[in-house]
Amino acid sequence: MEIKIEELINKHKNKPCVIMGSGPSAYNFDYSRFKGIVIIIGGAINRTNGIIKGDYLISANDHFPIPEVKKHRDIINKFKNAVWILSDTACYSSIWNKNENTFKNLLKIDHCFFDHIHFDQKACSPKRGCCKFLKENPKRKMIYDIAQDHFGIKLTNKKIGVSVSDYGLTFAMLLGCGPIFIQGVDLPLESYKSIFKQYDGIKMPNKKELEETLFFKSLRYKFLLYYLKNFNFKPYLNSVIEKIKIKYFKHSVFSINFINSLKIMKWIKNVAKKRGIKIYTLGEVSTLRTMNIFEYLPANLVKIKYKKFFKN
Repeated sequence: MEIKIEELINKHKNKPCVIMGSGPSAYNFDYSRFKGIVIIIGGAINRTNGIIKGDYLISANDHFPIPEVKKHRDIINKFKNAVWILSDTACYSSIWNKNENTFKNLLKIDHCFFDHIHFDQKACSPKRGCCKFLKENPKRKMIYDIAQDHFGIKLTNKKIGVSVSDYGLTFAMLLGCGPIFIQGVDLPLESYKSIFKQYDGIKMPNKKELEETLFFKSLRYKFLLYYLKNFNFKPYLNSVIEKIKIKYFKHSVFSINFINSLKIMKWIKNVAKKRGIKIYTLGEVSTLRTMNIFEYLPANLVKIKYKKFFKN
């Protein structure tokens, strides 16, 4: 069933929340005993191994999870009681076409669509595949525009960032959650490898296992065909160059638009301060800590400081 964003605003007023990213520190949190809301973002959706049950899943890209890809949909459908908050403007901006039958008959969990890119309902320049949604949903506002209206605090930097954590935090604020804990959102300035981890004694999937699940090779081929068909080689070449930089020169996957993400985070920090909401980053090596954006709280102290938020 489709849910509108307006139905989610203040749904969890003053309820604690943890945002789970896909960084190595993600598993250093007692999700199973946490009484609050669990929001799983981006690639972390495929890192839970069916153990960590999220209340909300948030994605904003065109490679995973894709509703029309059965393997991806099977992963999503395991979160039976969750709401999937999906940016259709990101998911269907290039090689995929939105199929209403997928959402009506094949997707088994509630879902909510959002616009991740069109500030003030303005089309991209030059126009992209995502701009078709402006015609299909002429009254729908971009997620940050909705947040600006709701909180009454203007976001002066009208450029999207590089991380889905920006949207995760925005939705956590719109849900009315507080305090908010951020775990596994490391946003490294240099590339690093995920560390094999265990959660509740069970080994979580490693990078190779994740890539096999996502069919990354076939997806890359599909993207190549798309760019060849449209005689547009620049995006594909840029993606290849970025992969080379990441693999051989320790280039960060978060380098593009990273400054924009930091500005959005600072705006969220300002909103939270004026609303009296505490936001903690729990990752010891997270850029959010080193750049002093949010208050740092060591993960092992969360259950001591906020004992009431966890089951005995």
